[in-house]
Amino acid sequence: MSKFYSKNGEEPQLIPFLILPDGRTRTGDDYTEEELRLCEYTGPYDVPTYDKNFEILQWDSENFEYKVCNVDDETCMKYIRNYRNYHLRISDRYMIEDFPISDALKTKIKEYRHWLRNFPQKIESGESEMPRNYDDLKNLVDSKIPPILNISEEI
Repeated sequence: MSKFYSKNGEEPQLIPFLILPDGRTRTGDDYTEEELRLCEYTGPYDVPTYDKNFEILQWDSENFEYKVCNVDDETCMKYIRNYRNYHLRISDRYMIEDFPISDALKTKIKEYRHWLRNFPQKIESGESEMPRNYDDLKNLVDSKIPPILNISEEI
């Protein structure tokens, strides 16, 4: 696992080598505390896991730690719309007039697609709660999918 180090409180980064004050160069991932101190680095710091679709990492240079924060509502809604559009695209083929499915199933799929199209507006109006992570969004959308579609791939 790669280790991340901070210099002067800046956001940690990988350092492929250290140039020590005496001119020697050290490579590797096993720098000593003394070598790091001499080169004005602190760390190593762990990068926490986070949901890249709904969260961002922010470096707190005062406390020397990462904080996981929710993305703003606009960014969140963009992702929700993209996810919704993906599900509309992969269910498009069932709407072709001569696709071999029963009228009853076609009706269920139309209802599902109608729900997908209205989903973002329901969130914006406060009628539906905004999902704040990928799993919540996936579970909500999956709960509306007619079982025959078996649409559960991750995007």
